[in-house]
Amino acid sequence: MLARSPRQQLVIAIVAAVALVGGVSYELLRGGGSEDSHRLPSITEHTGTLHWTPRGPNPEPRLSEHYWTWAYPAAYASRVRPGIGVYWRSRRIGFVGTERVDDGTVWVYAWIAPEYQTIAAQSVESEPIETPEGPRIVIYRISNAPPATATEA
Repeated sequence: MLARSPRQQLVIAIVAAVALVGGVSYELLRGGGSEDSHRLPSITEHTGTLHWTPRGPNPEPRLSEHYWTWAYPAAYASRVRPGIGVYWRSRRIGFVGTERVDDGTVWVYAWIAPEYQTIAAQSVESEPIETPEGPRIVIYRISNAPPATATEA
């Protein structure tokens, strides 16, 4: 292999830098303008939902008597402070009343407007996300299956 002169090495470095900048610019322009490109990725970068089993019992069961209750990994704690919205599609349907972090789980206690409580009850995919407008809890999908009913043993 031939040894390259410093001038040839400089030209190769410039060509590589131009190719890198051009490629990044192309990707940014190609992905720009879509609604999803303005949303910051979720912690799990899911295509569906975050499935989480709480690591302990509900720390405030009395709050669950008055609020809708969801549990997420404690890594979401910064996204679920009181007052942030709960959204179905682009509609705000409620807000976080309070939250508790306990044993690696953040428990979210939210008020849901009465006309949207069916949506909250049928929620099967939700996640706290960060948007340019700030954090929010988004319900991504609901189940149209009838709710489970208790039966006697």
